Amino acid sequence: MDEQDYSKRAREHLEYPETTMSQMVEQTAKKYPKVTAYEFYGRRTTYAGLVSSVEEAARALMALGIRRNDAVTVCLPNIPQALAIFYGINRIGAVANMIHPLSAQQEISYYLNYADSRVIVTVDMFYEKVKDACAAVSKPVQIIICRMQDVLPVHLKVGFTLKEGHRYLHFPDRKGDLTWKAFMKKGAARREELPPYRFDRKHTATILYSGGTTGKPKGVCLSDLNFNALALQAKEAIRSEIRPGMTMLSCMPMFHGFGLGINIHTILVHGGCCILMPTFSIKNYSDMMIRKRPNYLAGVPNIMSE
Repeated sequence: MDEQDYSKRAREHLEYPETTMSQMVEQTAKKYPKVTAYEFYGRRTTYAGLVSSVEEAARALMALGIRRNDAVTVCLPNIPQALAIFYGINRIGAVANMIHPLSAQQEISYYLNYADSRVIVTVDMFYEKVKDACAAVSKPVQIIICRMQDVLPVHLKVGFTLKEGHRYLHFPDRKGDLTWKAFMKKGAARREELPPYRFDRKHTATILYSGGTTGKPKGVCLSDLNFNALALQAKEAIRSEIRPGMTMLSCMPMFHGFGLGINIHTILVHGGCCILMPTFSIKNYSDMMIRKRPNYLAGVPNIMSE
């Protein structure tokens, strides 16, 4: 696209559909069901597969008693379960309370109380810290724990389990807590219809947290419209098409507004593929760029300057 075409296009008014985030992704899936939505260490999942896992997670949340406006805390890196639970929360009109997995125990307690969260989803290596954090919360909080080996391709699963994953296989050890697999089985067993999509531009869909420059971090309440508008604006801002099959190296975390809004939601709205990176280091990032040759990179300045 040349400068004249872009200038003309930039003056056009963008129309923002009155849809939820999960609805936008489902619409993409209807267009491109067999296109890869995300890749995790070489294991690929189509848009049809993503929507299936989202709906299953949504039903599983309903089986736990979660309903519209209830808060569910997501304490996860960029792994497949994070996409399923985030959009599953959104699918039933609940609130995704997004927090850093490396948060201190006291911080996690603060975030759970802040959002009045009834459920928290985390990875097994952080289970004990999260369990202790839940003990200091004013209301009972159920923990769902994810295992990395459950979503790794076979050739990596065995090695990871032997080296790292075996340490946490005895979790959960608190009554009422669930593994991700057990949680999702509740969704698979619940065959009732999901609630109809309900768009409300004032409804809080997601809570992200500020840096807390004065006092404790502040919860920033964001709507479906906030993220959907960003997804449409971003495509215009980069002066480029995002076509099905194009890839984004998604290293920015989902508890970060940039990571969730650009690395994940923008790409999924337009049919692209998120190459999920659960942890970041300059070496890993460089290696992934060389091996995967993504169409897009999006990150903060210090990543690009290394």
